[in-house]
Amino acid sequence: FVGAFPGALPVLLGWTAYSGAITSEALILFGVQFFWQFPHFWAIAWMLEDDYRKAGYTLLPNYAGRTKRNAMQTIWYSLILVLVSIYPLFIDFSTWHSLFIILPFGCYLLFRATMLYREMSIKSARSLMFATLLYMPAVLLSYLF
Repeated sequence: FVGAFPGALPVLLGWTAYSGAITSEALILFGVQFFWQFPHFWAIAWMLEDDYRKAGYTLLPNYAGRTKRNAMQTIWYSLILVLVSIYPLFIDFSTWHSLFIILPFGCYLLFRATMLYREMSIKSARSLMFATLLYMPAVLLSYLF
């Protein structure tokens, strides 16, 4: 959680430097980047859980490791991410055309998070990680249209 703040700061700082003020657009970009990091990072942590445990680190949301509870958290954070990604449409930061990009990629992200919950496998975690890698540039590019 703490690491998501510095991970999301570059977009906030970039927009603020461009516009000269912390605007709602800057905060939205921060929010998208912030919530994106949870399913992305937890998918990686799921895949590498054994190695991190050997080194004495726990990176999943709770200390129990690869559990349904941790997988459910990836679903919730993915859902929040999709909702935050859609919010710019309501404040004229983007057009409604963005919805035709955000929704399919958001549904795919949620599907992959759900598959992690159902299968509890490293393979499904890897698929979720790749879904997050597709999601972020698709959403940011959709804001341009």
